[in-house]
Amino acid sequence: MDHWDVIVVGAGAAGAIVASRLAEDPDRRVLLLEAGGRDLPMLHGVPILTGFLANHDIGVWRDMTEPDPGLGGRSIAWPRGRVLGGSSSINGMVWMRGRPADYDRWAAAGAAGWDWRSVGPAFEALERGTAANAPHARSAPLRHVPLMRHDGDNPLFAAFLAAGDQAGHPRADDFNAGGQEGFGRFTVNIRDGRRMSSAATFLRGRRPGNLTVITGATARRLRVAAGRATAVVAAKGGRERDYRGSEIVLSCGAVNTPKLLMLSGIGPAGDLRRLGIEVVRDLPGVGANLQDHVFARLTYECRQPVSLQPFTRLDRAVLGVARAWAFGSGVAARTPFAVGFLLRSRASEPEPDIEGLFVPGLSTYKPWLPLVQRAPLPHGFGVSAYQLRPESRGRITLRSADAEDGPRIVANYLATEGDRRALRAGVRMLEEVIAQPAFDAFRGRRLAPDVPADPIAADAVIAQLCGTAYHPVGTCRMGRPDDPSSVTGPDLRVHGIENLRVADASVMPLMTSGNTHAPSMMIGYRCADLMCG
Repeated sequence: MDHWDVIVVGAGAAGAIVASRLAEDPDRRVLLLEAGGRDLPMLHGVPILTGFLANHDIGVWRDMTEPDPGLGGRSIAWPRGRVLGGSSSINGMVWMRGRPADYDRWAAAGAAGWDWRSVGPAFEALERGTAANAPHARSAPLRHVPLMRHDGDNPLFAAFLAAGDQAGHPRADDFNAGGQEGFGRFTVNIRDGRRMSSAATFLRGRRPGNLTVITGATARRLRVAAGRATAVVAAKGGRERDYRGSEIVLSCGAVNTPKLLMLSGIGPAGDLRRLGIEVVRDLPGVGANLQDHVFARLTYECRQPVSLQPFTRLDRAVLGVARAWAFGSGVAARTPFAVGFLLRSRASEPEPDIEGLFVPGLSTYKPWLPLVQRAPLPHGFGVSAYQLRPESRGRITLRSADAEDGPRIVANYLATEGDRRALRAGVRMLEEVIAQPAFDAFRGRRLAPDVPADPIAADAVIAQLCGTAYHPVGTCRMGRPDDPSSVTGPDLRVHGIENLRVADASVMPLMTSGNTHAPSMMIGYRCADLMCG
């Protein structure tokens, strides 16, 4: 039976980086296991297809949340990437480090060595070689994530930025420059019209002979003997096999990493015993501390034919994708997420606590054909807001001891008045912006229902407008060993289990103030540093 020095489970935003960087040492044998298949450059590499990929069963985990009181009793889908690159192969490509204070809060919460001064160099290393129009980045060699300032020229983008000016808000030159707030263009991980996922940047091309990548291998549980992780049991082609390793790194994400730990007997002892799972290590924090960004979205018809609506036609979509792939140009060569804002929900907030996002189109994510079908939606646009640092906490648990069963996701959105107040304020910000003169030439009928002035009535309407921003974190949080809510230490090792680490968004003690893609990649980068000493 083969034996590896390191086994990385999950080739997502963090895992692909961990495996690739560890394999730079030619004497270290590294195995990377991925449940999904290989990323397809003409599908996963074309930026405009982000929404299509997340809303179709093409390389995704598609679990549903439990009915959520904060969403009016609705269950919603939580798609996550099941492909090389993980969610970095299907997400919106917005690159946001978060604020320095986020990481200082991590350190204060028990993640010593994860303060901004410590993590900042990892971001800089990831961003080396970045295009000059992202002013915070530095130039250097490859093995980085190419970034660019979104340069989309849709007139709706200009209207949104002008509306921010008219509403009296500042401009943000670079959302990654620390103390920035206001309206601006996002930095995105795109180069030459193609998505730069962790797979595209750290796995594509000639791999070293000491790195083995196996796709279609779903981890079912870990072998643990005498408090030491010794192997990963994974299923491929309907057959289970043990993959033995001296060290094991779990990079399965904030949903599947706690699931795998619990299936292996590592988690809340009472829950495990009820399912007939032998308890290897009682860690009550496994699956707890779940945080996610929940957004409220307003939609409007557009009075001018300038939205992305024509691109929902199948024939035009195919041509646009081909153009983006062949020439790196056209609307398909950019993510639709070009502009947004970071603002404070009230003057007393010490830093921005609301992120806004504008999209110049509406879509059912189902392409249509003229003469055969009518366009399902008119020209339009949408604008969303979410609270950056939610107070509410959910939980991931097992439904059964069967690895084939999906996890039970209790998102527990908007469970506190603080969260509801902040999101109400975010919705009012959106309404204020769209009401500005800059949108007079474009603003048509409002498609989303009006939000009443009364807070309780407003919450009921907003609950129906909400969805996930696809940013789950925190379910294997870092902390001190004597903290019963923590699962991993600052060295990313699982408490009480030798040779086992976690490197993904699940280790974040607290949500970062922005999209979580870049912080997840940073965690993978630092994990490799920690393991290399």
